[in-house]
Amino acid sequence: MAYNQERGVDYFVANTGGGWVKPGKNPGDQIGQYRNLVIWLRPASEQPFFFQLPKSAKVEREDSIWFFELEKTWLAIHPINLASSVEVRIENQKLAKHYSQEQTWKATRIGKGYTGFALEVGEQESHGSYSEFKQAVKTKSQLDLTNLATGTVHLKGANGNRLQLTHNPQNELPILIRNGVKHNWLQQFDLYRSSNGKKPISLGWKTGSLRVEAGESVFEANVGIGN
Repeated sequence: MAYNQERGVDYFVANTGGGWVKPGKNPGDQIGQYRNLVIWLRPASEQPFFFQLPKSAKVEREDSIWFFELEKTWLAIHPINLASSVEVRIENQKLAKHYSQEQTWKATRIGKGYTGFALEVGEQESHGSYSEFKQAVKTKSQLDLTNLATGTVHLKGANGNRLQLTHNPQNELPILIRNGVKHNWLQQFDLYRSSNGKKPISLGWKTGSLRVEAGESVFEANVGIGN
């Protein structure tokens, strides 16, 4: 999600569902995230990727990287075995009207191995300007696909953060290494938990307790959990 002066919020949606956009992800799609870095990887499949953005977003391709400029948030996508994305038209008139302020892009698979993308996010606070963000990504980011055949992707972001994902065929929990530290899923089952504590949202795994902090306002809700 990202700021939008008129709508309040803009969003970027990526998935591999249906013939257009389907919420969530399909079995086999595995996602890892660390701060402003994301890796999405899936085994070979004919199912294309779809990306949905606000219509106001500027779309560019430079040095095999896809750049999206939202109002205050900037995205850089490094495709992994994906052909150049093309904008698709929504044929269903009802849906087309509902999503009249969005644009949808489709990217199909090339090659026979794992497919997906690596994503970097930037804003003024981290990169200064959109042009500086693009330049930093093009000159400093490093996407290592040396071990892609065995399902491992490593991304070093323009700001120095590092994220490595290894696809896990045993379950839906990929093996993640974030800035050199292996991620322990057994300690990270919370539905919402900030890496810097419990603000602004905290929702534990099967705790029945939700807490939201916004400025000086606090909202809490608790429900009973059955056995």
